[in-house]
Amino acid sequence: MDASENLFPDPVRVRDLVAFANERRESSQAGLYTPPAPQTHAAFYERDHFLGTFGVGWNFFSVSCEKWKGTRSASADEISRFQVMIRGPEETGLPRQKN
Repeated sequence: MDASENLFPDPVRVRDLVAFANERRESSQAGLYTPPAPQTHAAFYERDHFLGTFGVGWNFFSVSCEKWKGTRSASADEISRFQVMIRGPEETGLPRQKN
């Protein structure tokens, strides 16, 4: 694992990230063009089985799993929330959200 990868052993953080991604996984396939590459992404596994990735670019989310790849537009607020979930508020300079 390189320095840009993190494992999240906290089950609450994982649950929140999965819920966030699931709420936004509806996307459109790229068609004939190459979809943009996300700047930050989360990879999901069930034990040792890879399930897929959910990523963010400057104005989009990308979804990639075994049978589907697509993108959807994302608001600045959604992107900010995803970045806090991945990096934590300490690294983004944003206040911690209360649940």
